[in-house]
Amino acid sequence: MNADELSRGQLEELDVDLVELGQLLHQGDEELRQALLGLEEDDRALYRVKAMMEDRRGEVDIFDELGLHGNELFHSKMLAWLLNPRGSHGLGDRFLQEFLKLFHGRPPISAADRPATSVAREVHLNYEGESGRLDILIRNSRANYVCAIENKVWSPEGENQLAWYRKVLGRDYADYRVDLVFLTREGLSPEDDQEHPHWITMSYSKILQLVEGFLDSESNTENRDVRAVLNQYAVTLRRNIVPDVSNDIHELAKRIYRKHRRAIDLIMENVDQYRPDYVGEGYRMIQEAIRQHPLWNLGRCDRPYVRFRSADWVAYEELSLDGWPFFLLLFEVRVTYNGVSLYLSLCQGGDDSLRRRIYDRVRERGDLFNGAASAYSDQYLKLHEEGDILEESEYEDWWDEEGIRDRIGSRLDAFAPGDVSQDKRGHPECP
Repeated sequence: MNADELSRGQLEELDVDLVELGQLLHQGDEELRQALLGLEEDDRALYRVKAMMEDRRGEVDIFDELGLHGNELFHSKMLAWLLNPRGSHGLGDRFLQEFLKLFHGRPPISAADRPATSVAREVHLNYEGESGRLDILIRNSRANYVCAIENKVWSPEGENQLAWYRKVLGRDYADYRVDLVFLTREGLSPEDDQEHPHWITMSYSKILQLVEGFLDSESNTENRDVRAVLNQYAVTLRRNIVPDVSNDIHELAKRIYRKHRRAIDLIMENVDQYRPDYVGEGYRMIQEAIRQHPLWNLGRCDRPYVRFRSADWVAYEELSLDGWPFFLLLFEVRVTYNGVSLYLSLCQGGDDSLRRRIYDRVRERGDLFNGAASAYSDQYLKLHEEGDILEESEYEDWWDEEGIRDRIGSRLDAFAPGDVSQDKRGHPECP
């Protein structure tokens, strides 16, 4: 076989391989396309997630507003109140029993002994010349039982702190059954490996589950005021302490992901390509909105500016200019990553006396116009300015291009009326 035949044979084999590769790629593309279509068609579940998230965003978080959500002492007070069988919450010892069940299949305090339970906060301890304050101590002398809770929301664990607490409690309650609970946002273990066997680690997601469990049952919280407090505490825990907790939203999202894993993985792998181009897309949508409006004439656009004028202004020849921008008054929309701003501008050129007349008239009407230049000049002058015409929340809905375009159009419509009045001498002037 000569070199030409060898090369031809290799090419034929390569051609076969390329055909097979093409078939595999086509098959893969079709499978991905079907996966994406399946995700798109499952709109009921997707809209439900969106609605649930909007409901959560609309929740009032009074503890956040008061600056309490990050206060470790606040959470200790709240938890001690709920655990106290004689607390004003009216829950009796039900919250305490549910709490103890988290690490005991059978609560260590019998029904007959429960009245003897006390809950103390900021318990002062002394040992070998050192002192400390334990966050919460649950004690029942009849059952010879103690539960000590060290609460760490944001602050780090102190050096040898847990070992010291364990020694003190072991001395003071030598005849008691002692449970040591290390409560943190994430359910962290003690930093000292030697303390791991002695402490029960607990996350705030467990506390949230307890609170929500009582909210789910009307019989558990008959007092409306107590129920309102529990609901507010659940809100602040979800938002600020355990935002990744597996609640109803996450459970639904998990089911959607398992059902549409391939499509969602593809989206996440290419998410940077799908992020909104607020400037480019906004610039295009504004031009489309202006073209679709019967009373506006689109002018020359130089990114980031989109310019237009009222179609009614054509009747006023005095406003016309021989060269760019061909008209003395222009509406301008400036699109940047900081937002979409609107202006009414007085352009260069034309009759200077008319320009001055318009400028003076605008300055007189401060009730209608804002942002007018402080001094007259023959340069471009801003007569009126509107800040960002979209709300911050609307940028989150940028995926709804038609809806965003309509909202931009309505804001432009409200800003740029199409009428120009004339004074007695026939000259146009601003309304």
